[in-house]
Amino acid sequence: MQELSPTAVQQQQLTPLCQHTYLEYFNDEEYRVETTLNAYAALISHWSERETPWRTASSQFGQPGEVALPFAPPTHSILQHVRAAQDYFLQGRPQLGGDMLRRAFLGIEYAVTRTLDVEALWDCCLAVPQLVLTMGWTDILKIFARYLHQYAHIKLSAHHPLTTVAASLHALSRQTTTTAVRGSNNKSDNNINSSWQLEMYVARAWTLWIDCVTRVRGRHDDVTIHLKRAYVTLVDPRHAMAGDIIRDFGRAVQDSLERRGAPATTGRILELENLLVRMFLPLFTAETARRAEEMLGGVVGRVEGERCLLSNEDDGNLKGEELAGGGKGYVDRYLLFSANYFMAWIAEFNGERAKATWYRQKSLDSPRDLFWLQTSLLVESTLRAEGNDGEANAIREARAEAQLMLQVIGEGEVIA
Repeated sequence: MQELSPTAVQQQQLTPLCQHTYLEYFNDEEYRVETTLNAYAALISHWSERETPWRTASSQFGQPGEVALPFAPPTHSILQHVRAAQDYFLQGRPQLGGDMLRRAFLGIEYAVTRTLDVEALWDCCLAVPQLVLTMGWTDILKIFARYLHQYAHIKLSAHHPLTTVAASLHALSRQTTTTAVRGSNNKSDNNINSSWQLEMYVARAWTLWIDCVTRVRGRHDDVTIHLKRAYVTLVDPRHAMAGDIIRDFGRAVQDSLERRGAPATTGRILELENLLVRMFLPLFTAETARRAEEMLGGVVGRVEGERCLLSNEDDGNLKGEELAGGGKGYVDRYLLFSANYFMAWIAEFNGERAKATWYRQKSLDSPRDLFWLQTSLLVESTLRAEGNDGEANAIREARAEAQLMLQVIGEGEVIA
């Protein structure tokens, strides 16, 4: 485990989202939540200081600046295993649910003892509590939080921020679950009354992530923008930040193009796209899936409409360098890929396999250049990891043909 930086240690002593002092808290429970958030802020700030904080030793893309490398088949995250466990329990399949929980526990052990990366920080300290509040299955949080608390207490020091967060989540989960099974016979009413502290923690943790990352990395950073994108989709679609996300994203991509060039920029943002699916999709409900598809469909419609107007003004031809090398054409092209790629995952989430295939095909409906080679590699690799070899093989064959053509004309780079 890496030592916390001086900045992160100092952050642990702050109250980043609250102007109150201790005397102004209504009770000890609110003070405990605030103390927990301060510890969480130390972890988030430490993580945010890195150039590519989502990368670990097992990164799929190799070193920064590399155009592309073969994607390693991704293992499922802690959050994905907890969501699968919950679904199995609700379906009356407890053996499979228990197996998924055990895999989530193995994920906790790996994260605590080897690499406390962004997924682990997100999954253990925010996403799993958010999932429980969304689905209403408080017992699973009690089991999960108890294991996280016990393992962190054994492996980490008593003063480590994760130990503090885990202990607090364990206490919150016990109170929520215990209160839920007492009193009236209506469990849902009791859950509403007993989960207010957990709800306060989750709401503040969302704000904490956005505030800390914005302060450390800036408003126009890729990670900042994707966190805001998730907040608008999952928490508050009417928040004022919703109107600035596309503009801020365009600014972030433009800055990256100037600093790193198009190939490295594409590789960087594709890493984040892959991470977004793992971090956010398990938190979806039918309602958030519908809302996200509407929002992304609006992005596609707007970009395609603008490109159509531009194409007509240019006598039907977009300049190749605008499509591949940078500028507004690059931003629009990436927005089209990102929106269609994520809508394909939403369709998979809804069990609509044919619709998912259609969106994936649409995401790759672009000129067969280096950008296409990189994006097709991501799509193929995720398909293969999910066992969809037929569709993955078709994309691989198309990429081999495109790569050969680019090498013939002297513009290609070998991508496995």
